[in-house]
Amino acid sequence: MTGVRTIVLGLAAAMTAMTAGTALAQSSAQSSAQVEVRSSVTIVDPPALGKETELSVAPVARGGAPGAVTGAVTATAVGGRYAVSGVAGDTFNIAMPASLRLVRGDGAGEVVLRLSPSGAMTTLPGAYGARSVGSVDIQGAVGVPREAAAGVYRGAFPVILSLQ
Repeated sequence: MTGVRTIVLGLAAAMTAMTAGTALAQSSAQSSAQVEVRSSVTIVDPPALGKETELSVAPVARGGAPGAVTGAVTATAVGGRYAVSGVAGDTFNIAMPASLRLVRGDGAGEVVLRLSPSGAMTTLPGAYGARSVGSVDIQGAVGVPREAAAGVYRGAFPVILSLQ
């Protein structure tokens, strides 16, 4: 008896599957539609900022040396150059503090470096969408007061790249 039951159940399950498959095929044939969808994506590297050269100030001669200055002086800071890479046609902004304290190595003295540019908008050159590299020059001036002690004065400042 057990064998008969198994066969009957197997036939019933097969009949149910065939009926469901036929109904599904008929329903799919009656309500199917096909649409072709196309899409694209452009993948670009994020913008980057890199330092090419340090901002520097020529030594200021003080005291009795030939050509030395005896009073306060303003020295020009030159040579700061930063590379900006991104997508051609993108506009970016470089920001930094307007002034920076430079501290003598022993911490006993300081001078102020005034920086430019800050907030200058620039567009990367080239055909729009292509990878591009541009550069930004940074300059400044250091006011050296008469009482400033001899020594090396150093400081660091952030340069912030913002894509517009």
